[in-house]
Amino acid sequence: MHHQIITQVIHASALENADGQTVATKIATTNQLECWTTISAISGTGATIELILECSVDGTNWLEVGRNSSVIGTGTYAIATARGDTPLGTRARLRWDMSGTTPTVTFVSTLAYKEGV
Repeated sequence: MHHQIITQVIHASALENADGQTVATKIATTNQLECWTTISAISGTGATIELILECSVDGTNWLEVGRNSSVIGTGTYAIATARGDTPLGTRARLRWDMSGTTPTVTFVSTLAYKEGV
């Protein structure tokens, strides 16, 4: 059986300077999910960003399914998660926590998954 690969930009390239999260993004039933984040700029004294991928079945209660901790430089970072036969939920979002003195980070994030897996 062929499963279509779905990609969705969940955070368009933009500068962030505080903790935050994307809006809940509706996803098809899947038990495998990847989030690719490309950081094009990061500045501030000791600036770091922690990327947290979360899923939900109802859009209210969120479960962390993966994270990339203490990102300190530009580049592309991946969070990949698989749950065996257990679907991850019907919604996903990326949350980020920033630290350092006056941190600013410019990034774009994309979800990728196989529909129906």
